[in-house]
Amino acid sequence: MRIERNLLLGIFIGIIIGILLTSTVIHLADTRVCPECYTNFEDACIDEANIIPISDREYFPIVHRALKEAVKSIYIVAFELKYYNKYPKSMENILIEDIIDAKERGLDVKIIVDEYSRKNNAFDILKGKGIDIKYDSK
Repeated sequence: MRIERNLLLGIFIGIIIGILLTSTVIHLADTRVCPECYTNFEDACIDEANIIPISDREYFPIVHRALKEAVKSIYIVAFELKYYNKYPKSMENILIEDIIDAKERGLDVKIIVDEYSRKNNAFDILKGKGIDIKYDSK
């Protein structure tokens, strides 16, 4: 009897936490987002955000399509962006090429990445193609 009561209490608390987290995510989707590392950060502000939860296997096709179909701008905040010279057809390289193609199509492309790892980092490649990319610490 006591185990059932604790189980029900745990389920109830889990539901309440789920509702609170969902409310927060919905609220954040309606919030204006402005990265501060741009001197003229008004250009990088996002008035409306579409949140699409993705993971693992879903990541590449969704991001690849989004980069290919973008028509005005692409703003990326990422821990790191990798490029592998040994693997030119890797998914990472394809996404970097998608970003470069978007810039060449005339889109406004801005990227913020962490300065954590410089090994196989795409920073210099993207910067060399004229893409506005900055480290988050600068």
